[in-house]
Amino acid sequence: MTIKEVEGLTGLSRSVIRFYEKEELINPKRNETNGYREYEKKELDELKKIAYLRTLGLSVELIKKAIRHEVELTKIIRKQNDVLIKQQADLHNAHFMCEKILSSKEPINFDNLNVDAYVDNLNEYLDENHNIFKDDSMGFFNLWRGIIFWALITIASISIAIISICFLPDKIPVQWNNGIPSRFVNRWFILSFPVACVLIKYILRPFIWRWYENHFIRNDAAVDYITNSCCFVALAIEVFIVYSSIKETPHIEVILITIAMLLLAVLIEIKIKKNNNCGN
Repeated sequence: MTIKEVEGLTGLSRSVIRFYEKEELINPKRNETNGYREYEKKELDELKKIAYLRTLGLSVELIKKAIRHEVELTKIIRKQNDVLIKQQADLHNAHFMCEKILSSKEPINFDNLNVDAYVDNLNEYLDENHNIFKDDSMGFFNLWRGIIFWALITIASISIAIISICFLPDKIPVQWNNGIPSRFVNRWFILSFPVACVLIKYILRPFIWRWYENHFIRNDAAVDYITNSCCFVALAIEVFIVYSSIKETPHIEVILITIAMLLLAVLIEIKIKKNNNCGN
């Protein structure tokens, strides 16, 4: 079968099928004559299973482990079922509370909202729904993932590029060997870093979002962390290139350690959010 035929039989788009192949969930053979992929009934059945498991909310990574028999599919589905039950209960509870508010004969606004009229024990109710507030107290990470943080990085990158272009030498180093510059480019290359920040935000981010959704539970905050972290790395490299252009022996260790510590903090937070999503 051709990929077009597989599209018609599964309802999956060509890009999705290619993605599953890239992630090694399926492995179609190639025609030795023309090099085209040839899908057999085995790949068709596998695609149907993969698509079905994705509709249950399982990540591509978990499905891959199940295919490789690294984990039992029953255990994965049981855990996912627990997650869905919790989500269903939360949604049912929120729906019930909305119905109670809407049943009021008088119009409700923020000023006349009487929480005690809808909840018997507010402390107990909030404690039961503590998962909702886990993002509210993490000001630093909320700032990190916000549009303001990205704007600050981009403005800083633009400012550094415009100011430094006036005094940078005609050739600036972009590669080092044992602390000695070994490759140089035109100084106008420094303008590529603010451009990179814009491209990362508006071109690369959708791909990051798609990759994250396919491997983990959907989390827009985590995608924003990764996006802004990539922009921050671009800014750090820009600063380092400017610094190394005017200093004979740049202290790259300090910059690398700073970047590593900040990114590590972000990755730890993403891991915490992932565990919270999976465990609740």
